Amino acid sequence: MLSFDKKGLVNIGNKKVVSKNQFENFFVKNNVGQEKRQHLLRNFYSLWGNDLLLPLKTYVSKIWMDGSFTKKFSKPEDIDVVLLVTPTNKRNEVNLRKQISKLTDLRDGILATTNVHLICIYDYPNIDIKSLSSDFYNSRNATNELYCYYERFFSYDRDGNRKTLIEMSVKGGVIL
Repeated sequence: MLSFDKKGLVNIGNKKVVSKNQFENFFVKNNVGQEKRQHLLRNFYSLWGNDLLLPLKTYVSKIWMDGSFTKKFSKPEDIDVVLLVTPTNKRNEVNLRKQISKLTDLRDGILATTNVHLICIYDYPNIDIKSLSSDFYNSRNATNELYCYYERFFSYDRDGNRKTLIEMSVKGGVIL
């Protein structure tokens, strides 16, 4: 069960996996600023359905949602989203690296047009490194640091208050 604390944060533990419906009900339908929230979430869903993400979607295993959107806040300006991808072999790992790089290059434009802060990183704890390229193996420390950075960043607000990391599962390109 999700609930807000006195500071407007969800603070029920380290991480909470929620369904798409639970996310929509709690953070949009049962929260203040519904119209703005609906608009931002529609923008994210539109982006999710866009051809830009098509090559990545089947490798996305989780989505972390954060920012003022996940607070009890009247008018969030944007929604912060991290897509966690899991390559399964050398071939798709190389293709994913190219797609992540392309998405990173487009990040500012995506934010300007959709108000979605979109980041894409590897779901490091769930990757079998031995099945991937030597380049991936050699960059494993940086990959792990990036994962740990966003996990921690999404677990605290700007004032250093602990909050719950909100996660949605994805299977076969479908947000569950």
